[in-house]
Amino acid sequence: MAQEKTTTSKALYMVFQLDNGKNFTLSIKDPKDDVSSEMVAPVMQMAVTKNVFLVGTARVTAAIDAYVRDTTKLDLNTEGV
Repeated sequence: MAQEKTTTSKALYMVFQLDNGKNFTLSIKDPKDDVSSEMVAPVMQMAVTKNVFLVGTARVTAAIDAYVRDTTKLDLNTEGV
């Protein structure tokens, strides 16, 4: 009988607007449990102000959103089905 396995993960997502009209999302695995908008917003603004990211030929023009996503994965272990 196959064993089911559950794993969880967490990531911080920071969404930026680019000068070509598209969005760029940066994800960071396993952020601190106490991460907050007060911690993330200044970092995102600094990335915009200092032109830290270049995505292809597009530059970051604005910080749009930041959120933490918790993900639970249930591996059904269906090998051979």
